[in-house]
Amino acid sequence: ITDFNIYSISWIVNEALQEFYMSPEDRKKVHFDPNNDFHIRGSKRLLKHIIFNLLKNTFKHAGSHAEIQIWLSRNQLHFKDTGYGIKQE
Repeated sequence: ITDFNIYSISWIVNEALQEFYMSPEDRKKVHFDPNNDFHIRGSKRLLKHIIFNLLKNTFKHAGSHAEIQIWLSRNQLHFKDTGYGIKQE
């Protein structure tokens, strides 16, 4: 992996949120608190891919009124939505 390096997690999340296509209405539903930033050693591309998948799945399965909260705490990235989730079947 050519982009393996040390990155600010806040910077990667912000970049992912800017690059991921969302309608203006959906963009208003995503709330990111960049406080408590920390650094990781890894692939920026792969972490952004994970964030893209989380966003895509939330918008697909959580319902049209779901809100997304993303925050950093204790060197962890947290992602939570208010949707009803994916059906078991």
